[in-house]
Amino acid sequence: MSSKTKRKYVYQEHLGAAPTPSGGQTIGRVLQARGNNLHQVEDAAGHVYLASMPPKFRRNIWVRRGTFLLLEPIAEGDKVRAEVAHVLSREHVTELRHAGVWPARFAEREAAATGDVAAATEDMERLGLGGNPNRPPPPPPESDDSDDSDDSNDSNDSNDSDGSDDAESESDGDADRSSSESGS
Repeated sequence: MSSKTKRKYVYQEHLGAAPTPSGGQTIGRVLQARGNNLHQVEDAAGHVYLASMPPKFRRNIWVRRGTFLLLEPIAEGDKVRAEVAHVLSREHVTELRHAGVWPARFAEREAAATGDVAAATEDMERLGLGGNPNRPPPPPPESDDSDDSDDSNDSNDSNDSDGSDDAESESDGDADRSSSESGS
């Protein structure tokens, strides 16, 4: 089977109906990519360990931090204790939540992903996560005092009248230059 055909079947499987955890399978969230197709994951019980990405997903479906996975446990693994059985999309997460299979541990994360802004903001404040530290804070809201805004316009008008004085001083500078040229 060619790589294009293989990729097509993997995409069709990924976009299909949401898989339900069966047997010993659990739902986990990617915490960090460790390299060599290994990902550090957190399962529904709160355990953190490594999970391997099987060859059928490699270079076909990309995962990043926060992506939810369906994990198949590996009995003989010490460090790598699971293998990815399925990569869950947002639609899969919504279907699993409505089916009542979604773990309560990930309910906060899911609320933020679905757009529940109030719950997401509350979770961020609880965790101590403010805004983006790489951006300057937004300017404070302007006051409703109309007197202040009129004063600022008046000061701009006075600056406009000073512009004519600048033109006169420039003409004086031209006279100074012409007298210095004639004296040379």
